Amino acid sequence: MYAEKVYEKLEKIEILLEKYNISRKKILTFKEASAFLDIKESYLYQLTSKKQIPHYRPRGRKLYFKKSELESWILENRQLTTCELKSKAVDFITKNPTLKPKTTWTKTSLN
Repeated sequence: MYAEKVYEKLEKIEILLEKYNISRKKILTFKEASAFLDIKESYLYQLTSKKQIPHYRPRGRKLYFKKSELESWILENRQLTTCELKSKAVDFITKNPTLKPKTTWTKTSLN
């Protein structure tokens, strides 16, 4: 019983150390990138084979990733909030009078 608890704690320490080491690195291996992105390795392989994620393959072998590029990739395609979407809709309608609907819209009426 005691040995199992010690083993569990050691596993947790190993995971924390691995995360700490990844956080300090600028270049990540394939496995590290998968852990950093919190995605399965098979999915990361799909992304690289489809060239949907920035990566490097020196000498055509192992895959490497720049951590800063992965961070930028994660932040692509930001989703607008409902408030931002409503504001953009009102701005679009007011700037394009020929597309105005028959009813009058204001920012307050959309809330």
